[in-house]
Amino acid sequence: MSQPRREMTRPVPEGLRGKVRLTFWTKYGALTGFIVSCAILSMVQPRFLTYMNLMNVARQVSIIGIIATGMTFVIISGGVDLSVGTVAALAGCVAAGTMLRSGVLTGIVLGMIIGGICGFINGLVIMYGKAPPFIATLGMQTIARGAVLIYTDGQTIPNLPQRFVEIGTGWLFGFVPIPVVIAGIVLLIGNVVLNNTQFGLHVLATGGNQEGARLSGVNVVRTRIAVHSISGFLAALGGIVLTARVFSGQPTLGVGLDLQAVAATVIGGTAMGGGQGSMSGTLLGTMIMGVLTNGLNLVGVSAYWQEVVIGSIIITAVVLDNIRRR
Repeated sequence: MSQPRREMTRPVPEGLRGKVRLTFWTKYGALTGFIVSCAILSMVQPRFLTYMNLMNVARQVSIIGIIATGMTFVIISGGVDLSVGTVAALAGCVAAGTMLRSGVLTGIVLGMIIGGICGFINGLVIMYGKAPPFIATLGMQTIARGAVLIYTDGQTIPNLPQRFVEIGTGWLFGFVPIPVVIAGIVLLIGNVVLNNTQFGLHVLATGGNQEGARLSGVNVVRTRIAVHSISGFLAALGGIVLTARVFSGQPTLGVGLDLQAVAATVIGGTAMGGGQGSMSGTLLGTMIMGVLTNGLNLVGVSAYWQEVVIGSIIITAVVLDNIRRR
């Protein structure tokens, strides 16, 4: 049995105190990386710091930010969710198909329910089926991809209502993209839940030491099922916003979103082994991903090399995390 970690993000009850503790990397690593990235790119490419470019970056990373919020809960609890990309596609297509028949609100609600159910099933399979999170969510990834292809017959769902499309393409008060507003609200709520609620404490304690958390009175089964349900729910929200952004329901949407969400979370300082992490770190990790992608685009680096760079950063973040935890 692994020893309980003495790590924490805020004052906790005496029985759980000292199980999680943020280190310097968790606190400042993502912020340092973000500042350095911005400084280098602003010197290399003056267009980088223009308002429109920064808003473009924010709009591009908003989907990842929404999904990474759910991923942060899952990883802090000691798991991982590789199904979020295809769950996003399934929810987006179900929402698109439904709203053409029954209205925008009905489509959005049904899409998000579908996402929550997928996450709930992931949690059940992991906790009651004793399946490793990697395998369980990989299976859900395949199921969701098959389901969305069955639902759409492999075809795009076009002609979505304009008021729905505004969710992905509109601006609030003319200067902030609506997807950025949605992502900001989601991250803010996630931060409050993680740092100011009993549930957040249970998530941290479960990831820090599952058996220790159980002996301290935490309902580990309920906590891990809940975090996967949250992840599925937010994956659906991200998929719906993405569907609005591309004007149609597309069964191939969401490819790569799962790994990007994991990357944003880990780069932000959340430990892959669970037990520590923060939403502010996830926000910074998401912004680092967006800034690097945007900067590489501005200096003319090909998409192939961008994948090499992003992949290298993910590996580096994980290696640094492992070194720190020794």
